[in-house]
Amino acid sequence: MEKEWQSIGHKVKMINRRCAKCQITQELTNFYKNKGEPLGYSYTCMSCALQYNRDWRKNNKKRAREITQNWKNRNPEKVYNSKIKREYNITIQEFDTLLQKQNNECAICYTKIEKPYIAKDLNIESAYIDHCHKTDKNRGLLCQHCNTGLGFFKDNIDNLIKAIVYLNNQASNDEKDKHEEV
Repeated sequence: MEKEWQSIGHKVKMINRRCAKCQITQELTNFYKNKGEPLGYSYTCMSCALQYNRDWRKNNKKRAREITQNWKNRNPEKVYNSKIKREYNITIQEFDTLLQKQNNECAICYTKIEKPYIAKDLNIESAYIDHCHKTDKNRGLLCQHCNTGLGFFKDNIDNLIKAIVYLNNQASNDEKDKHEEV
């Protein structure tokens, strides 16, 4: 079935297709693109295709997990991009800019850092996005040790100062012990 409609002075043909599954005639925009098909669209509408995929995954859980894991292994950059967008609302371009501004170094200890899927291959520290847990604002990129340390101190400056005082006192006591042993 075809219907015509005007588009900025040009005649454009809008083609409809009947879904092979539900038998409902719909516009092609309701079908997934498929270069292997004559019209370039699949024979089943998006709703039916989604339902088929849900049912298949439900009935083939082990195989579905395997397929998903294989895809993730082949596409680490896409997986990471999705993760940082979802969890930190930052694009990979913003991440790269931040990493460049920090000269690929942890903002606290200056250890060399890189994107996790690259760092693993280079055997260097992964970059972690540090953020304020109250405001969710991203603060910078840290190595795992510094990021975890801030987390253990609950991002509390008073706790960090107490830790510094503690370490300084222990260093002083260690020096005293050395002198007393002589």
